[in-house]
Amino acid sequence: MPNITTPVVTDPISVVYRAIWNTLEAFPAWTALVPPGNQLRYDTSMPFVPKQPIPNMVSDSPQVAIVQRAFRMSVGRNSAAVDIEQEFPIYIVSKDMGSIGINQLKWQTFRALFAGNATLGTTGILRQWMLTNTADDGFADSMWKKTRKVWQSVVSVQCQIYVPNANVVSGVLPNQ
Repeated sequence: MPNITTPVVTDPISVVYRAIWNTLEAFPAWTALVPPGNQLRYDTSMPFVPKQPIPNMVSDSPQVAIVQRAFRMSVGRNSAAVDIEQEFPIYIVSKDMGSIGINQLKWQTFRALFAGNATLGTTGILRQWMLTNTADDGFADSMWKKTRKVWQSVVSVQCQIYVPNANVVSGVLPNQ
């Protein structure tokens, strides 16, 4: 895999993206399911999101990627901050990960993030997160008809990010 230069992060969405990855990578039960070589990080190791899984890695599965999907930015409920809602789907491809393997990955993802607490180490930015299902859930009828050689979104991390107005104006994130 190519190794891209790790850019300096100055926006809250990228801070949370890295915090999710760092939290997962720090949890041994998660990395036992997804070895480091199969973790496709688009902030440090991959310059793009491949439409199809990397062929030579399909046999060494599962491959896992975290991408960004829906978001919403708005002035905070109390007008003292900006609220950002960002969805980070976790995609996998696996030639042999059946329902038990998918459930284990969901559970270990939750355990890893739970161990990282509500802020995942992003003091002053991330208010809460929750795991939700996605349209590609491995148990959906449409997924049973697809081959295991395509990306599936197994779970999505929904994040509530909070940035005080003064930090939005200054461009400096709180406590980072």
